[in-house]
Amino acid sequence: MINVIYARKPASRAEVESGTRPGAGVPRPTIVTEELALSAIEYDSFLSSPLGRRSWLKGRGGWDKNGVRRAIALKCPGRITLYVDPSGYDYGRYVGVKV
Repeated sequence: MINVIYARKPASRAEVESGTRPGAGVPRPTIVTEELALSAIEYDSFLSSPLGRRSWLKGRGGWDKNGVRRAIALKCPGRITLYVDPSGYDYGRYVGVKV
C-alpha cells in the first residue's frame, strides 16, 4: 500500500501538478490494482487531458471496503508515475502522485 495525493477532476497537466503538491491535499492510502506502461506520447496525451474519455479506465478504481482507494499506475520511462482512480468512470476522475 502507498500514500497518494490526488487532484480531483484535473483538466490539465497544470491542475494535476498543483493538486498533487505536498500540502495541497490529504494523502490517501492506495492499492495499485494494475500497472500500465505508456509511451511518452501516450503519457503526455493523458496528462494534457486527464478528463478525456478512455475506454481502458471504465469500471476500474474506487474504494475498497476498508476505505482504501484502488488505482491504476501509469508508468513511462523517465517520467513520474501517475496514479489514476477513475472510480468506475472512463476518465481520470482522480489523478495523483505518490508521497
